[in-house]
Amino acid sequence: MQKESIYAFRERLVTSNFPIEKDLEKSFGEEYLSLEKGVEFFGFSGEVVDNAKKDFLEFLSVSLGVEEKGGVAVELLIDPDSLGEYKGYKGRKVKVSSDGIKIFANDERGLAAAIFDLEILLKRERAAFVKKDEY
Repeated sequence: MQKESIYAFRERLVTSNFPIEKDLEKSFGEEYLSLEKGVEFFGFSGEVVDNAKKDFLEFLSVSLGVEEKGGVAVELLIDPDSLGEYKGYKGRKVKVSSDGIKIFANDERGLAAAIFDLEILLKRERAAFVKKDEY
């Protein structure tokens, strides 16, 4: 084991994204949407959402090695009426289909939280694939 220099741990504390060891034996069929060609965000934009988008794109690059821009369309919509039981503070819904990803939220904070939810879904798969479903 190599000895760590004094205060080197601080770098680890402020680093939010690390490369993910991909599960090479796992295969992804038609029930998954590939984000290997990147994502492009459309729709609502604001300071909180822009920070979440920036973090998500950094996550794709650093953790999953996805460098391309474009690819899958991610539409961001503030539409409380479409949330149903998910209405409320940070209320959100993520719909993943073959056509892309639609994120519905009650407000800007909900959109940001949904972008982070999408990141968690990708971390679970340990790859740039997300299952087509409603979350």
